[in-house]
Amino acid sequence: MVKVIAEIGINHESSSEIAKKLIDSAKQSGCWAIKFQYRNLDNFYSATNEIGDELIFDQLKNTNLSISQILLLNEYAESKGLKTGISFFNLKDLKEILNSGLKFDFLKIPSAEFSNTNLINEALSHTDMLFLSTGGHTFKEIKSNIKKHNFIKEKVVVMHCTSNYPTEIGNQNLNVLTELKKIKNISVGYSSHDVD
Repeated sequence: MVKVIAEIGINHESSSEIAKKLIDSAKQSGCWAIKFQYRNLDNFYSATNEIGDELIFDQLKNTNLSISQILLLNEYAESKGLKTGISFFNLKDLKEILNSGLKFDFLKIPSAEFSNTNLINEALSHTDMLFLSTGGHTFKEIKSNIKKHNFIKEKVVVMHCTSNYPTEIGNQNLNVLTELKKIKNISVGYSSHDVD
């Protein structure tokens, strides 16, 4: 069975009202779940003194939701009958999420952290379902990283991902899904950055 997850991510422009509209659209579209993205900017950037850092930091600041906003939006999504999940980029942010009392149906490791064994293991100890995106990794690296873990198929979904924003149609390399399905201890998904 195919399950579609709508990415709330940073598409809300820091507005809870826009985020609610995205959640409503996800429900109307028949999505199984929605997913938030969390960064505590104090943990994410220690300085903005490199070329381009300030621009990126400003963009992240303008597309960030607080834990308290996510809590209310999470409850809103659940009231609509949607499953909920969240992605995070480091152990401090994961611990902050867990300590906040927020409950999610799944956790997600973003592509940039696919090789972060400590983060993956910690996340696995706190969820019944973990999604891992693979963007920016070769198939050899993906297989090697999966081998490092004793995954249970019902608990871990490895998401094929092409880290282009957006990915032009035809550049998705969807044959990787067939190869991933041959790996016994994982389930398989697709993380779309596709045009339109």
